[in-house]
Amino acid sequence: MSYEKIDGIPVRENEASVILDSGDIIAVSIDRSVSGSRIVFAGTARCINEDGTSRIGVSGSPITSELRHTDPRAAIADQILRDCFLALIGEPVSIMEWSPQWLLDVSIRQAISVSTISNTDPSTFI
Repeated sequence: MSYEKIDGIPVRENEASVILDSGDIIAVSIDRSVSGSRIVFAGTARCINEDGTSRIGVSGSPITSELRHTDPRAAIADQILRDCFLALIGEPVSIMEWSPQWLLDVSIRQAISVSTISNTDPSTFI
């Protein structure tokens, strides 16, 4: 797996665009705020077309993923932010010890994979 930052794609304010090794273009945004004694990381990734519009899956909904993480470690907040970005685009993280299932749940790569699955007529598998 790999990715590359790309410029020239019109994305929303506070989004960065990357292209995955699969050829999918992703817009990523992560907000960082403070709540009490914890840092809150809230991120979204959306699969987009070259014109910056959201790609739509077979369900008719945009292909997106979301992440939310809180952490008290201010000294490594930038590294955690980077791991949140990596988790959203389905890349290996470096310092966080999130479960494999959690990483799969927040990965845009997983959201893209399941976006082609449509509702099936039950009579086809009975």
